[in-house]
Amino acid sequence: MNSYNCSFKIELDSEESIKKWVTAFNEKSKETMVYETCRSGKGKKVVKNFYLRCHHKQRQSGMHTKSNKKLKTTHKIHNNKHTNCPAQLMLTLLPPATKLNGFCVSVLLKHNHNHLVQVADALRFRPLSEQSKKDYYDLFSHGHSPATAHLEYETNLMYSDKPDLIADRNCNPKVSDVYNLFNKWRKCNIGVRTGKYLFAELEKCVAVYNEEYNDIGGKAFIQRYSDCNGKEEPLILAVCTPLFSRVHRHILQSKELVFIDASSSFEDFNNPMFVVSTSSAAGGLPLGIVVTSAESATVIHQGMTKLSQMFPEDAFYGSGSPKKIIIDDSMAERDGLRKTWHTADILLCTFHFRRWLLNVKHGIDCDERQILMNLVRKLVYAKTEAELITEYSHFENHPFVKNYKNFNSYIANY
Repeated sequence: MNSYNCSFKIELDSEESIKKWVTAFNEKSKETMVYETCRSGKGKKVVKNFYLRCHHKQRQSGMHTKSNKKLKTTHKIHNNKHTNCPAQLMLTLLPPATKLNGFCVSVLLKHNHNHLVQVADALRFRPLSEQSKKDYYDLFSHGHSPATAHLEYETNLMYSDKPDLIADRNCNPKVSDVYNLFNKWRKCNIGVRTGKYLFAELEKCVAVYNEEYNDIGGKAFIQRYSDCNGKEEPLILAVCTPLFSRVHRHILQSKELVFIDASSSFEDFNNPMFVVSTSSAAGGLPLGIVVTSAESATVIHQGMTKLSQMFPEDAFYGSGSPKKIIIDDSMAERDGLRKTWHTADILLCTFHFRRWLLNVKHGIDCDERQILMNLVRKLVYAKTEAELITEYSHFENHPFVKNYKNFNSYIANY
């Protein structure tokens, strides 16, 4: 690597302009010179001195010091960044009266790095640029998560005219940097993640949503989570968008058959989300969403009751309640839905029945699982009531069904 010392003068007249010049110098040279100290001049010939060092020079670690008669040990952290680089940059701001040919800042550059500068091993330690931060904030504002934003940003960078910037952290932040940026963006634009301020922000969002979309069928409701004096109030967030309302009004299948799927692990608190949907010629269409803090029958009943209050007057194609509801294999969900919609028939999804059948703890013999599955399939796909009665008679009298009492009682519950 070429090492040299040079001095020159530049036409700057303030501390702000010096900081901008240093930023431009770092971007152009791919180096990272950081401020070590700034000292005001003692005489009339110097206004201020700026001392910068290469960011690959850090304080020595692994030193043993005694303080208050106690031995403190700082463990040395092995990191390729800390090379004790001697490179320096010194700038001296001169007073206007001592301008030399219009130049007011004197610069001394000691370009004697003990490491390569424009290589991936050094570029990966550069600080993030303001432009890369802005680009990521724009992606977050358009609904991207940290993972999808990183993929989108890196893909665009690879197809740009400078794909070599992939190795430069200044232009391509690391995954951990992206998550840190997302946390900052979320705190500023969405709010904090816990505590009373979280619910205050949610209540504000719900109020704004109701005011903006109420006239076209959009409604939302939120109940704060609280645990005071042993009385727990669960979190309930119910949403019915204008699209959901139109599905209720115009899709005939919404009164015939409804699917309710409970999912979780979408966020840090693992709150379950219940998605109410129906089928159509175009595929599944949503009818409502409920987020709760628990999956007990009481909480599900409260959540679905609040959701039904968000529905339009002609909900479920004017019937007010669905005829059939297909759910997951959950006793609490079944009991909670029966309290909400008394006239609806609660059905079990065949996928969850197959999972129950394949579960080893239920003691179903491997050679008999397929036979039992075929018996249930004939019940599900019976085309007429007479065919269903006949198949159910065969089902009850089948020896495999009689051998497994737990299987028989499991089917009888539905």
